[in-house]
Amino acid sequence: HDIDVRIDRIRISRPNRQRLTEAIEIALRLGGGTVAIENIEASEDSEAKIEEGEIVAYSEEFACPVHGSFLPEMSPRVFSFNNPLGACPACQGLGVQREFSPELVIDQNSTIEEGCIKPFRRSMMSGWYKSQMIQVSNHYSIPTDVPFRSLDEDHKDILLFGTGSTTIGFHFESDRGSSYRMNRPWEGVFARLRRTLTDTSSDRTRSRLSAFMTDEPCSSCDGKKLNTAVSMVSVGGISLPDFSASTVMEALAIVQAWKTTDLDPIWEDLERDRPTGVTLDKTQILDDRSLYIGNDVIKEIESRLRFLALVGLDYLTMDRRANTLSGGESQRIRLATQIGTRLTGVMYVLDEPSIGLHPRDNSRLLDTLRELTDLGNTLIVVEHDESAFPLGCMIAVTGVSGSGKSSLVTETLAPALLRSLHRSDTTPGRHDGIEGMEHVDKAIVIDQSPIGRTPRSNAATYTGVFDLIRALFAETTLSKERGYKPGHFSFNVRGGRCESCKGAGSSILEMNFLPDVWVTCEVCKGKRYTRETLEVVWKGRTIHDVLDMSVDEACKLFENQRKISRILTTLQDVGLGYIRLGQPATTLSGGEAQRVKLATELHRPPKKHTFYILDEPTTGLSLFDVHQLVEVLLRIRSNGHTVVIVEHHLDVVKSCDWVIDLGPEGGSRGGSLVAQGTPEDITTVEESHTGRHLIDLL
Repeated sequence: HDIDVRIDRIRISRPNRQRLTEAIEIALRLGGGTVAIENIEASEDSEAKIEEGEIVAYSEEFACPVHGSFLPEMSPRVFSFNNPLGACPACQGLGVQREFSPELVIDQNSTIEEGCIKPFRRSMMSGWYKSQMIQVSNHYSIPTDVPFRSLDEDHKDILLFGTGSTTIGFHFESDRGSSYRMNRPWEGVFARLRRTLTDTSSDRTRSRLSAFMTDEPCSSCDGKKLNTAVSMVSVGGISLPDFSASTVMEALAIVQAWKTTDLDPIWEDLERDRPTGVTLDKTQILDDRSLYIGNDVIKEIESRLRFLALVGLDYLTMDRRANTLSGGESQRIRLATQIGTRLTGVMYVLDEPSIGLHPRDNSRLLDTLRELTDLGNTLIVVEHDESAFPLGCMIAVTGVSGSGKSSLVTETLAPALLRSLHRSDTTPGRHDGIEGMEHVDKAIVIDQSPIGRTPRSNAATYTGVFDLIRALFAETTLSKERGYKPGHFSFNVRGGRCESCKGAGSSILEMNFLPDVWVTCEVCKGKRYTRETLEVVWKGRTIHDVLDMSVDEACKLFENQRKISRILTTLQDVGLGYIRLGQPATTLSGGEAQRVKLATELHRPPKKHTFYILDEPTTGLSLFDVHQLVEVLLRIRSNGHTVVIVEHHLDVVKSCDWVIDLGPEGGSRGGSLVAQGTPEDITTVEESHTGRHLIDLL
C-alpha cells in the first residue's frame, strides 16, 4: 500500500510562486526526494501537459516515475563493484555466491538406503533425513536399492529439488515408540541444506556444510558483479561487464576501435592478428566530443594494456581474480602500474620478473623494462634466466603463458589423482576421464605454497631433522644428569625455551597507529632458549648454534650421524645449502619452500610407484643449482617413479624424457596439444614455440 501526504492545494499563478516552491520543498523532504502533483482542474493553458485528474511523479534522482527504480549520479565509484552504489546487491559485488555442489553433496555410487547424501551422513539427524527420503521415494515409486547415478532424471529432481506444492504423508517412530504423522511437501535436499546453513547457530555445523559448497556465478548479475543499472551504461557500444570479460588483447582492440579503424603496428610486434568477435563487432568509433573529453583516460588505458600485452599477459581477462594469478603474473601487473605512473628518479627492485614466462616472451619483457630506465629510473633485477643474463649461450609440460599448463596439471590432473588415491575433497577441473590411475600407488603434489605461516616453522622442523637433532642433544652427559628429554630442546613447548618470548626469539611491540614490530627478546637475546638449556653442548655447539647454521655447515658437523646427514644432504642436493636450519618459513621464497617440500619427500623414498607433480621447481635457482635439481629429479625417475613438471626453463625441458607442449598461444587461443614426444621430436614441429627455442640447446 502507498500512503500519500497532501502538502497543499495551490492555484498556479505568479503570486503563488513562493508558496508553490515551499510546498514542493516540503514534499521532497518528506518523500525522500520524490513528489507527486495532481491536476485537480483542467488548465486553461493549451500547452499544459497534465490532463485533469492526472497524477505525475517527479524525483530528484534519475528515477522511473512508475516503478521507482533509479540510477545514481554517474561517477567513477558507481562503476566499482567494491562500492555499494555499483555492486550487485545479491552477491555484494563478488560475482559469485556460495552454493551446494551436486558433485560434493551426492555420492553417485551409493543408494538411498545406504545414505547417498554425504552431508546427511555426519548429521545427528541422519536417520531422520534418510527416513524422509525413503518415504518420498516410496510415494513416487523411486527405487532405493540402486546407485543414485542410475535413477531417472525426474526422480533425481524430486529428491534434490522437492515436490513443489504436492504434499506427502510422512510417518516417523522414535526409539521410545512414539509415533508422528504429518502431511507436507518435500522441500528437497538442497533446500534443506540451505535452510540448515541459514538457521544453525553452530559454527561447527556451518563449517561442516561449507565443505560441500562451491562458488557459482551470481544468479542475479550473472557473474558481472555490478547492479543492473550500471551494467546498462555503455561507451562506444561496450558496457563495463563486456569490457571486463575481454582479454587484454581484445580490450586493447576495443580501445583502439573507439579512436580509429586503422590497424595499429602493435599487432605486428605481438605477432598476432587483431582480435575479432561479438564484443568487438558492436564497438563504435566515439564522436569528436567524446574523444575530446576522454582522450587522456583512453591514452592511459591503452598504455597499460599495451604493456600487459607486450610482457606476455595478453591472454588474461580483465576480470581475472587476483588470487588465481601466479607470482610472475602478479609482478608483471604491478609493473604495468609503474609504467603508467611514469615516475622518474625511482629505484625498482625486481625479483625474477621472468618467472612463468616462456622464452619467446622474455625479450619483450626486457624491452619493456628498458622503458623504465629510459624514463630516468634505476632497475635492479634478481634473475637467473639466461636470456636476462646472457652467459654465452623429466615429463615436462610446456607452452607459452596462459596456454593451459596449470589448468591441465595443477587444476585437473593433480586434484583427480589426490581424489582417487587419497580420498581428497579437492574438486578437479572438468575432464572426460583419466586412464591408467590404477598403476599409480601414491601422488605427491609439491607446490610453492608456504611450509608454515609463522616464524616458528622452519626447514629443520618441516623436514623432521630437528627431531633427530633434539634427540642427539638429549643423549649428552649433562642432559642425562639434569633429566632433559628431547622435548626440553623444543622452542614450541614449555621446558627449555625462553618463556618471555615463548621460544620465538623475538616479541611483538605494539605501535599505536602503526604496524606492529618484531623486536629481539631482551631476556634470551634472540636465542630462544633459557641459559640452563644453552649450557648443554654437542661437539662444542649449543642448540641455538645449530639452528643458526647453514645447511652446508650442518652437513659437516653431523656427517657421522647417518639419519641426520641423509636429510641435510638432500637439502643440499635441491640447492638449499645456503639457508639456515632455523630460518623462519615466512622468509622463504615460493621456490625455496617448494624445494624444502621436495627434500622432505626425497629423504624418505617411497617403495610404491609414486607420481610427483612439481610446478616450476627452478624458481630462484642459478644455472648450477638447476643442473643439481635435474640430477635429483632424474634419480627419482631412475627409481621407477613418475615426475611431471610444469616448467619453462629449457635446461630442464631438454633433460626430460617426454615433453607435452600446449598452445599455440595463451588464453582463448591456447589449451590445445601442439606437440608431444622427446625434446628432439618437439624441435621438428613448426607450430611449437618451445621447439624453436630448444633447437639452439640441442
